[in-house]
Amino acid sequence: MNSSGCVSWCAPLAPVNAVLDAGTELGPLTGTGSGSFGPFFLPASWSLCIREDALVRLREAGARGLQGSEVSVRFRTKSPPMLLNLQLDVQGRFHPDALTWTRKPPCPRCGISDAEGPLPAPIVLDAATLPVDVDLFRLADAPGIIIATEQLVDAATRLSLDGAVFRGVEAR
Repeated sequence: MNSSGCVSWCAPLAPVNAVLDAGTELGPLTGTGSGSFGPFFLPASWSLCIREDALVRLREAGARGLQGSEVSVRFRTKSPPMLLNLQLDVQGRFHPDALTWTRKPPCPRCGISDAEGPLPAPIVLDAATLPVDVDLFRLADAPGIIIATEQLVDAATRLSLDGAVFRGVEAR
């Protein structure tokens, strides 16, 4: 099956804004684990994970739209931590005035515009494109950038959840 056939088969099962590029891996994260894990951790640059107890605390503190799926990690301990891979939808865009490059036309399949050139410095988001029902997401113009709302940052700080570094960005 070619990649376009796989995409058409998988797309109805994926989250609405999922980017199904060639090489997309589906299913739970797998592998072995050892040591201790903080509330947030990145097993790879494209995957943000969280301990289940931290996710529960964030939800209780009012964090919106956080969804996690169990990872399939084997531990050699009697009481392994419950680890979840966070679903990070692709939403939000850079503010047009902050771009250092011209957006390409959006992909007819996924609606994402490829970014070409350096990231804007400073990063400024287009407030009209930001989600209102989720507090953690990937940026559509640069899916490698994970955006957290002030509400999530405040909750994580108040709850002393470590493992993530938050930097402020402007939205207008």
